[in-house]
Amino acid sequence: KRAVAASIDPDALALDAQFHRDMTQLVRLVFATAAQCMEAYREYKDELGLIDFIDQEHLTLELLRTNAMARATIAEHYRILAVDEFQDTSPLQLALFTELGALVEEVIWVGDPKQSIYRFRGADPDLMQAAITAIEYGGGTTDTLNYSWRTHDVPLDVNHRIFSHLFAGNDPLTGRN
Repeated sequence: KRAVAASIDPDALALDAQFHRDMTQLVRLVFATAAQCMEAYREYKDELGLIDFIDQEHLTLELLRTNAMARATIAEHYRILAVDEFQDTSPLQLALFTELGALVEEVIWVGDPKQSIYRFRGADPDLMQAAITAIEYGGGTTDTLNYSWRTHDVPLDVNHRIFSHLFAGNDPLTGRN
């Protein structure tokens, strides 16, 4: 017996109704399984009285949005909010930072979108750019640091030449092409 490799025509497959039904069923099964896993995880945490990092962020955001005493206490004790490594901010963290920022006199966010490495948990350089646009639109100021105290010009220039294709066009945060 010889194994014969079957040739699959992608155009025919795209039009095949059974294939579409199978793929729809598979996608629904994957999402249903993921939902069941998340529910089991939530039940496990509830049974043991545990929270995870995302729960901490969510609960803190909810507290800031609903508890006047917590808001007043933060406003009374803090003047500045400083967020370093802002490029790794998730949408949930951005909401949290925005709530906290409304309670203090000055907000400082520092980050470099070229160093964003937490996309798996929602960080996105486009989110950072949208925040910068909103800050400027709202009358806030932004600055670009044109000097690095961590390294010298030669490694920076080499890095820029190697990775500039990933940031096509003018990078609004560095002013470089």
